[in-house]
Amino acid sequence: MKLNDLIPNKSNPRFIKDEKFEKIKKSIQDFPKILSLTPIIIDDDNIILGCNMRYQALKELGFDELQEDWVKKESTLTEQEKKEFIVRDNVGFGDWGLDLLVNDWRYAEELNDRLLVKIRRVKNKS
Repeated sequence: MKLNDLIPNKSNPRFIKDEKFEKIKKSIQDFPKILSLTPIIIDDDNIILGCNMRYQALKELGFDELQEDWVKKESTLTEQEKKEFIVRDNVGFGDWGLDLLVNDWRYAEELNDRLLVKIRRVKNKS
């Protein structure tokens, strides 16, 4: 599929500013398999329902062709369900298990700045 065949969703309630957007681009460059594991979700009209920022990152990185498993077409959602999915896909649920990250995850230092501050606080209390 061509990247230009996808249509950004003008109703996407989420945006990402410069520094975080650069992190998305770097994440794609460093671990492109993420695109297969969490594909861009589109509807029957190729409008992006999920992963609008990833689409933008791919565009800025100069991608033209997308691997088949980087995009998933969702044809079963009603218009109301599409709207709900768009919002729910952009809401961050859950909390970080900071002890697990600090003690067991060797990549914790690559997390965003806000999380790093929390991790350092946990480390300092130990």
